[in-house]
Amino acid sequence: VCSSDLAATVAWAEAVISAAARAGADLAVVDIDCDLGDLSMELLRRCGEILVTATATAGGVLDAYRSTATLRRLGLRDRLGHVVNRARPEVDLGEAMVDLGATVVAEIPEDSALVRAESLHRVAALDGDGPVANAVTALAVHIEDLVRRAEPASARPRWGSHAG
Repeated sequence: VCSSDLAATVAWAEAVISAAARAGADLAVVDIDCDLGDLSMELLRRCGEILVTATATAGGVLDAYRSTATLRRLGLRDRLGHVVNRARPEVDLGEAMVDLGATVVAEIPEDSALVRAESLHRVAALDGDGPVANAVTALAVHIEDLVRRAEPASARPRWGSHAG
């Protein structure tokens, strides 16, 4: 998105999310990769919570360090939480999470259900009640608690308070 298109793009995003809110949605999930352009920055500023994913690999931990450091430099420290993805018992991320000062809000375990869900382009939690579904449900409960504790809708812009 070019800077000249930012106002139009933000207006479009706000219109889409406002329509979802009018339909009863209390939450907007925004998946931002490594792009920190104008639109991404605008969306991040509106987030109530930003979850950084730390995959249980050396590269995944390095990415989590970089992402966390960047988001802190941008003044978003107080909104950061971390999700450990594909957690495995033989990989201890405890020291890395402590070093990051990370609050781990969920650990999604490595499971064949993830591979199947990715292959079918489905949410892993929809296919049964195994460890992945339980972990995703726990993450959903965490997010739902955030929504419940949020300020009244009249005191804040509706679409930006729960994006993340």
